[in-house]
Order: sequence, then structure tokens, then C-alpha cells
Amino acid sequence: MKVLTSLVLVCGMGAAQAANYVTLSGANVDFFVDADYFDVSGATVTGNAISFAFTAPEYTLNVAGNLPGGRSEGTLFSDRGKLLYVVAHDGYSVLPRFRANADAWYDSTAETGRATASINTYAFRSTYSNGEFSSSPDSNGFQFLQLNRTGIADGEAQAFSGYGDGYRVPVGALGLDLNLSAQVVQEGVSSTTLSIRQLGYSFTVAAVPEPEAWLMVLAGLGVMGWALRLNRAS
Repeated sequence: MKVLTSLVLVCGMGAAQAANYVTLSGANVDFFVDADYFDVSGATVTGNAISFAFTAPEYTLNVAGNLPGGRSEGTLFSDRGKLLYVVAHDGYSVLPRFRANADAWYDSTAETGRATASINTYAFRSTYSNGEFSSSPDSNGFQFLQLNRTGIADGEAQAFSGYGDGYRVPVGALGLDLNLSAQVVQEGVSSTTLSIRQLGYSFTVAAVPEPEAWLMVLAGLGVMGWALRLNRAS
């Protein structure tokens, strides 16, 4: 896995902003990761997939109840834009569809707590040129992906996944916004903990036909048209 650090200019609907992105190379794509948000040392790239290991306490939520019959709540929220860009290598394009997965840990001392985790990912069609990213502001140019799990916290690890699928037209780059939230509700005298430990994305790429391939297709169509005209003439 090749790691490069660079200052990238990000352009969108508002003013351009410089971001501290670290480049991680995949099989057919490069991942530009916002190092101010993700711990790049905990990132793993396999093929055209990337995953991030989260460490406590940043993504851990603990709620303790002290009164019999009482109710306590806690929330965790993180909303950041363009945390990850996916740029296809030369000769490839990225399909605007992807899979996401996450791992969370639920634990309650008396099994009287409830926990919910939700991750929303928006993928924007983007371009990358001369060290600058530009994303389409079109509201129809994004996908929505939600990962969630609700249940009694019981001291077990829970995995949840989802699938994002929007425009079918391949693009040179995708920009991802991330919205992560969690809630824990504790009833009675007990303590419940929710910890989001891992988040990953896998992407689909397609080879871009070489110019020679297009010429062969056009030539084949021409031969078929010529043969059809001969048949009609005879």
C-alpha cells in the first residue's frame, strides 16, 4: 500500500478549501483520505476496498443510569464533508455504486439498554485535475446509504452493511460525505456502551475501452452495413 501526503484543493458549491489528504493506492483506484478526520495508520486497502479502524474514545458512547425506574440518554454525532475521494487509475472508471460495512460493540451491565448506530454516506460525481477536486452540486448527483442496527445491548459485536446505487454512468472520481450518529438509551440502574469500531467501503470499477477497440467496433459496424446493402441490392 503506497502512502502519499498532499495538500489538495477541494472545490464545490462554496469557496475552495485546502484539505490534508493522504493518498492510499488500491488495485485500480487511489483513495484520497482526509487525515484530519481518519487515523490513516488504521486504514487498510485491499483491491478496490478501504476500511478504517476506529479507536476509543472518539467513537465510543457510554450512558450510565443511577436511579431505579429512571431513563438516561446519550448521543454521538459527526458530520463531515468530502472525507474520502476515490479516483480511478488511467484506463479505468469508477461506477457510482459501492458497498459499505461497519462493526459496532454493544454492552450493558444489566441488559436494559438500547443502542442505535446510523451511518449516512453521500457520493457525489467528481473530477480530479492538477491537484484539485471538483464535485457536482446537482442534488440528483448523490446516493444515500444508511447502515443501522437497533437492539438490546448484550455484550456482543454486531456487524451491519448496506449498498449504495445511483447513477449507472461511470465516472473518473467519486467524493464521499459522511454523517455518523449514535444513540444509547439506558433504563434503570445500569450502564450501556456503544462503540463503533470499523467502517469500510468497496467500489466497482470498469475498464475504459482503448481507442483501438472503438475503431474495431466502428469498422465492424461499417462491414455489417456494407453487407446489408449488398443483400438488398441483390
